[in-house]
Amino acid sequence: MERLGRWLRKPGWGWPFIVALIFLAVALAMIPYTVIGIAMFERLATFALIAITTMYATFVYVQADASKKMAEEMMQQRYGGVFPIVDIKEQKESGSEMIKKGLDIGDGKIPEGQLCTLRNIGLGPAVNVWSFIRTPTGERRQWDFGTLKVNEEVEKEQLSIERKNGRGVLVAYYKDVYERPFESSREFIIVDKAGRSCKIGPLKIRKLTEEEYMVAVRG
Repeated sequence: MERLGRWLRKPGWGWPFIVALIFLAVALAMIPYTVIGIAMFERLATFALIAITTMYATFVYVQADASKKMAEEMMQQRYGGVFPIVDIKEQKESGSEMIKKGLDIGDGKIPEGQLCTLRNIGLGPAVNVWSFIRTPTGERRQWDFGTLKVNEEVEKEQLSIERKNGRGVLVAYYKDVYERPFESSREFIIVDKAGRSCKIGPLKIRKLTEEEYMVAVRG
């Protein structure tokens, strides 16, 4: 059915079928009114009915498939128009301090926290923005930043540096207006092989499943 549907989408597919039906109708009209002719008429009529039914079912399938794809494209456009992106910006420190932190991470000594700012650089509001922070006493806890409008940012907070695959990662979680969960992250810190310079990793955005989001919430 799907292969036939692709063939039917080609320009001009309908004319050969219509011509064939016309010839079939003419052939039926020319069959003599005899016992053999009546039997032939019944067989051709049955064939024509099957062909028409198949054609109609395929046409309905093609139309439904096209409507589904159009609806999906419209939904993606609607989602894209309100897509939030929460960026993570760290407070600048001296090069030597950053390199030391980076080398410590390479040795498996991941710092507990880093002063950062969260900013929504997307096209729509980021709802229920939260992350893990480090309190002045060193306690790791979940912190709710509320909703960030487009281009809005929050005050600097000591974000907890999460340990993932032996690396330090800064992470923020949030949802769009359709309650779809997302994760923003940056690797902290990447030091070059010579140990002379370092940088925060590129921003990564990932759409989460509800199960992944609940795992993140549980910490």
